[in-house]
Amino acid sequence: MLLVVLSLLSSAWAQSSPDRAPAIIDRVVVVVGPRVITASELRLSIAMDAHDSSPIEVLRGHTADPQERLVNRRILRSLAGEVRVYQPAEVDVRARLDKLKTSWVQLSDYRIFLLRNGLDEERLLRELAERMVVERYIRRNLAGQGDAQPTMAQYRKWMAQYRADVRIRKVAPSPEQP
Repeated sequence: MLLVVLSLLSSAWAQSSPDRAPAIIDRVVVVVGPRVITASELRLSIAMDAHDSSPIEVLRGHTADPQERLVNRRILRSLAGEVRVYQPAEVDVRARLDKLKTSWVQLSDYRIFLLRNGLDEERLLRELAERMVVERYIRRNLAGQGDAQPTMAQYRKWMAQYRADVRIRKVAPSPEQP
């Protein structure tokens, strides 16, 4: 009896709810090797680039295409793996977060940034740590010792070698997608 009542209620509810078209929540924009980069990840990277200035000059937005910057970061992050020497200390990541927070005029603007990007501070800390791993990888494998900075030409040549070893496929939006 209960099953019949639930079945009728379910049917009535389905008939009373308005027709809804499927909505696009996110989409793949690039496939880098076996990993995907979504539109929301690209938007987050662009937003973070505006507020998180890397100590590595070649990562500060000199590449005109933000998608290429993110692809390069993903490749380098993959190469760094979980090797301990590239992992930043938690205190360093938290210091980077504190610096990031001061890039907004008001704390409420920072909170809006979190909401717009579907972040909480723990996820943002992970994003910052990922960026720091890439920076450490560059310092250790391209820049050399100390505060030496690679030139853009050195960086591009170096990245070209890595990019040649990874299949990178840009995914065009379907005609129905914006």
